[in-house]
Amino acid sequence: MSNSLAASTPTRGEPPDASRRRAPWRRLGVLLALASALAFALAMMAAPPPAQAMTNIDGQWTVSHGGTGQVILYGDGTYTSTCQAYTNYPDAWCPAPSGTFLKGADWVEFHAADGTYHSYRISGLVSSPDTITSMFGSRTSSPLVMTKGGAFLCTDWTLSTRYGSSSPLVYHDANGNLHATGSGQLLSGSDLAETAPNYFQNGSCADFPSPPPAPAVHIASVRDASIPADTAGQWLAQAIVTIKDAAGAPVAGAIASGSFGFAPGRSCITVADGTCTVSAQSTYSNSRGDDSFQANFLIKDGMQWDGLAIYIDVHRPAGLTPTYHIGDLDNATSPTSGSTWQPKVTAAVFDSAGVPVEGATVYGSFTNQNGGSVCTTGADGTCTIGDFSLSSTSTSTVFTMISVIKSASAYAPSANTDPDGDSNGTTITITKPGSTTPTPTPTPTPTPASVHIGDLANATTAVSATKWQPKVTATVMDSSGNPVTGAKVSGTFTHHKGTLTCTTAANGTCTLGNFSLNRSTTKTVFTVTNVVKASSTYTSTANNDPDGDSNGTTITLNRP
Repeated sequence: MSNSLAASTPTRGEPPDASRRRAPWRRLGVLLALASALAFALAMMAAPPPAQAMTNIDGQWTVSHGGTGQVILYGDGTYTSTCQAYTNYPDAWCPAPSGTFLKGADWVEFHAADGTYHSYRISGLVSSPDTITSMFGSRTSSPLVMTKGGAFLCTDWTLSTRYGSSSPLVYHDANGNLHATGSGQLLSGSDLAETAPNYFQNGSCADFPSPPPAPAVHIASVRDASIPADTAGQWLAQAIVTIKDAAGAPVAGAIASGSFGFAPGRSCITVADGTCTVSAQSTYSNSRGDDSFQANFLIKDGMQWDGLAIYIDVHRPAGLTPTYHIGDLDNATSPTSGSTWQPKVTAAVFDSAGVPVEGATVYGSFTNQNGGSVCTTGADGTCTIGDFSLSSTSTSTVFTMISVIKSASAYAPSANTDPDGDSNGTTITITKPGSTTPTPTPTPTPTPASVHIGDLANATTAVSATKWQPKVTATVMDSSGNPVTGAKVSGTFTHHKGTLTCTTAANGTCTLGNFSLNRSTTKTVFTVTNVVKASSTYTSTANNDPDGDSNGTTITLNRP
């Protein structure tokens, strides 16, 4: 096969014949002689309009049905293919891995070295000129279709025409002169160069060298760099991306990004060693053990990304063990009839950030029960426990939590609580429906001492360039102004879910605020919700602050 492709140019009204090749122009003088001889005839006829150029088939074509991969055609008549037919679609044929191709007026054949070939028809549609439809490769109603990619290779064409006919490569003006379709250049020889799709110029591709391609840049590697976000178990998913050029040298100043699971990450710019760190846009709960990361975005001025993405898994940092606790125990026993009844309890499991925990196994036992009971929490963090019966003569039973088990986690019973007040988060008394519990005779108790907040002090610290940690030191005093040890202080922060607690030391102080906020949050307000001390009463109206930076009940903490 020659190094140029011949364009078939049938006479007007003559059907295309893919097997016919026209002799090339050998002398421009022949054309001029014919033009002179037929000048009168041309003057009497209307000039044919410029013809739609036959679509060029050079460049990169992607198989979009019937196979997967790419077919790359070269101007010298050779091709390579990575197309692979689907195993469940045997009638969809792919070209052999390499060989030569032959282009006709409306078809192209791929010839393998073993003599086999596959033929495809060029659509010829003005609306989609860059489509090749399977002619013989598929015998189903869904033909194999290849659509052209962005690459384009200049192609040399040898003009083969007959005077007076229209051609996809050239057209005649009113004076009978031949011009190249696209550029409109007056022809001075028989060579044409298709320098862009359907754009022909007078000369060969050697006269119109293509600009050199931009140097390639690629994502060389990605590794997990996730870090703890705070001491409560939150963690930040991160990945270090390395960018290199085709020679393996690091590339600085490249913009890289990607996505964690279905959420986009923050972009980063590579430094001298070609690396930068892509971070997730928000932290993960300690109940989340891993995620995936795809490096799928790369920009570098003056360079061309090869388009290949890299996937990795990112994991919760080692040693960051989440803790879980009971956040609520509720009586779930239903009214029964007969000689027995079944006590049931609904337990709610939360992590240290107050987020419900799914898939936690709850163990507990009831008095008068041989062994224990078990349940597994659902998406809302709750499950109902109790799988035994009591006789109707038993009017009550006490349920006691034993453990909460979840992979790579720890049960923190000291954090158990119950906002309803019908339990302490660890034990709850269940009474048989319809029974009444006798009211015990109250034991006189001495008048409790009074305690209050005597000072709220800002103890906020900066954690990193993106995080800060609000903290408050609370001082509990009695009515005489003496520090109170062993008092449990509870309070809440705006922009943080849940109630935090601390227990005062011998000097009457303790600190709350074991969590972090993004720097986009510029302040938070802490509010004391309760102070608990045995044989004492919390008198919130006595709260005060001698420093004047709070009222003893609320204090505003600004980002440092």
